[in-house]
Amino acid sequence: MADYVIEAIFFDDGGVLNDNTLRTPQWRKLIADYFIPRYGGSVESWAEANKQAAEEILKRMEEVYESGSSTIPPDYHEIDDREWLAVMFDYHELEPPEDTSAEARAAIEWITARVKASYPGIIQVINELAPEYTLYTASNEPRYRLEHYLRGMGILEHFEELFGSDILHAFKNTTYYFEKIVEITDVDPETSIFIDDRFDNLLKARNVGFHVIHSGLAGDEKGEFPYFRETLELPQLIRSLEANDSRSRYREN
Repeated sequence: MADYVIEAIFFDDGGVLNDNTLRTPQWRKLIADYFIPRYGGSVESWAEANKQAAEEILKRMEEVYESGSSTIPPDYHEIDDREWLAVMFDYHELEPPEDTSAEARAAIEWITARVKASYPGIIQVINELAPEYTLYTASNEPRYRLEHYLRGMGILEHFEELFGSDILHAFKNTTYYFEKIVEITDVDPETSIFIDDRFDNLLKARNVGFHVIHSGLAGDEKGEFPYFRETLELPQLIRSLEANDSRSRYREN
């Protein structure tokens, strides 16, 4: 008989559900497809404008990580969206729309709904796991993007809730992110699994008490944590954790 029964599973998005190496070039093309009919420009100009905007957004996120802050403001992603659009419009010397937030959100929703970047086999895996476990996302992405990605994959209905950094008002740079998920869902970490492609995120989840699984889909090599390199390995790996509790030796003192 198993010593532990897993009830809930939390999936990161990029590196677990979707392949960022496929998503990035699709974003560049779709940005052009959206903006050129409305505002002119070229595929190349919108790609360069988006690159500059993305660098500014990444820099802002890195500042949060470097500061060690446990939380982000409720309007953090709305500011990001406005900045993204403003930088691109400035690059093209365009007058920004009256409602920058609404135009940015409309563009991002249009784009995310059309991106197809899921890892081979992951949709099959989610369909297999959904009847047995309560599924959640746990991503640094905002919820509304996750919703469009998962709807496009045809698996949105299998998820109880989509936790993004906008819902938790936090990134994964501190344990607060993982503690907040426990507070909101009232899940028991001892009967829950976090799946992520970054060791530092997994370590924080482990320190809060979760079982963890390391995704190697993005190319990470196997380390100390339970690990999978092919999506179809995941269901059996999850079930194997139900009979083994290996968390204690990975916790930081």
